[in-house]
Amino acid sequence: MIARPLRTAAALAVAGVLCAACVAPPGRPARPDPPTPDLVQLSYHAADGLLANLRTELRTDRPLLIASLADIDALDRSSTLGRLIAEQVGSRLSQRGKRVTEIKLRGTVLVKRGSGEFVLSRDAAEIGRLHETAAVVAGTYAYAWRSIYVGLRIIRVADGAVLSSYDYRIPADYGILAMLNEY
Repeated sequence: MIARPLRTAAALAVAGVLCAACVAPPGRPARPDPPTPDLVQLSYHAADGLLANLRTELRTDRPLLIASLADIDALDRSSTLGRLIAEQVGSRLSQRGKRVTEIKLRGTVLVKRGSGEFVLSRDAAEIGRLHETAAVVAGTYAYAWRSIYVGLRIIRVADGAVLSSYDYRIPADYGILAMLNEY
C-alpha cells in the first residue's frame, strides 16, 4: 500500500523537474519571438549598400526602374513584403539623388494581378528601351524558419550585367509572415 503513493510521489517529482526545465526564469518569456524588425531601416540600409557596392557609375540622364522582389521559389510571384521592400528601396535611392521611375503608372512591364511588377532578364533590354532606363533594381526573397533572406541587384539593361548586389536577412515575426501570406 505504501509503495503506490511513493511511486506516485516519485513520478510527480520527476514530472516537476522536467516541467521546471521547460519554464523560463522569472522575468523572461518562455519562447521569445524574434525582435520586430524595422523594415524601413533594413530597406534603406540595403539601398545604401547597393550604392556602396556599385562597380560603375550609373548614368544620371536615365532613371532606375524598381521591380517588385520575387519569391525565389516562384519567380513569377511576389507578396506584400516583396512590393513593400521595392517601394522602400526606391524611396531611399530617390533620397540619395538617383532618378527613379514609378512603373506602376505604366503598363509595359510584366504585371500579374496581386503580384507586382516583375522584370525578366530576357525582357530587360526591351523594358529599358521603353522606359529609357539604364538599369533595373530587382531581387528575390526566400522564407526560412523565422528569417527572410533578401537579395537585391542593380542590373544594366543593355547587357544584363550585375552592377551591384546586396544580400541581407530579415527576422520574421508575425507581421512579416502576414506580409508573406504565411500566417
